[in-house]
Amino acid sequence: MKKLGVFLVYSLCLISCSTIIPIFTKKKLASQSFSSLATSADHYFWKHFHEGNYDSIPQILHLLKAAYIENPNNATLAAHIGFTHAWALSERIRLPKPSANVIDHATLANKYFKEAMQLDPSDIRLKGFHGDFLMSEGSIDQDQKKIVKGYLETKKVARQWPEWGDFTLSYPLSLSNKTDKRFQESIDLMWHNADACAYEKVDREHLDWKKYYPLLNTDLTEKNRRACWNTWIAPHNLEGFFIHFGDILIKSGDLKKGLMMYQNAKSVPEYESYPYKEVVELRIKNAQENLQRFNQAIEISNGNSNNVLMINSKISCMGCHQKTKYIAPDTSRSYVAPHLKR
Repeated sequence: MKKLGVFLVYSLCLISCSTIIPIFTKKKLASQSFSSLATSADHYFWKHFHEGNYDSIPQILHLLKAAYIENPNNATLAAHIGFTHAWALSERIRLPKPSANVIDHATLANKYFKEAMQLDPSDIRLKGFHGDFLMSEGSIDQDQKKIVKGYLETKKVARQWPEWGDFTLSYPLSLSNKTDKRFQESIDLMWHNADACAYEKVDREHLDWKKYYPLLNTDLTEKNRRACWNTWIAPHNLEGFFIHFGDILIKSGDLKKGLMMYQNAKSVPEYESYPYKEVVELRIKNAQENLQRFNQAIEISNGNSNNVLMINSKISCMGCHQKTKYIAPDTSRSYVAPHLKR
């Protein structure tokens, strides 16, 4: 009886602590202050990310995390750690040889995107990326609950900001079997994305994106519209958009529309400086073969990016983000403002 009394008292103490502690603990307060280490680490991140230096990822993470220890309330640093882990996982085809350890990048990307979005809930991109990598982690763990939670999270972002969120959700859904309704949703999201950027329902049979280039001069400064064009963050955003769009249409069996999207990639004004023009040309050349290849479970470790969807290739991130030549941002007004805030 005495032991039972001690147990009850101990249990009540635990319950009391779990109830009282949250009352007396403060929520982390976001701060965008940058130490000198944080500033140099962030510049290092952008330089090597935009140059496509995948081999620099360990050093990027080392510097960003050292800066994060000094600045744990900085949402930008947390987000860029998340981006770097996401890049490491997404372009794992670049590894000299396959490593099972690469799956840890899904968990760490998820962790740091969650931290960043809690520090800066106004930036819904962070929630979208968190949802994507929650789905990725769930797929690795074969945890359906995580997959559904990540899907719903990213779906909400797509509704809030279709110009950005539609692509962000379409990308992981493109890995679904082509008979799955989620794969058809991947295609539907891309059409909806194009409609949102064009301010109208675009021509499904004869889309010529050059028609919409005049919008570039009037819309780029609008924060929700920047996802429609090439920007400092994503200097070849449009080329990547149309490669992914073409890939999933080819996977669906629609050769004509898939080729139409690749041709739209070639029509982008910045295409001449695109570092992956050869990828586009090979997709056009091999479109017939890719009708089957894109539906096969080809191991990405074979190093051939032309046999697999963009999301599984060496240009999974770099197809939109790599520059031919790195150009630092104009930081005269504010270190953060030019490229870290949407």
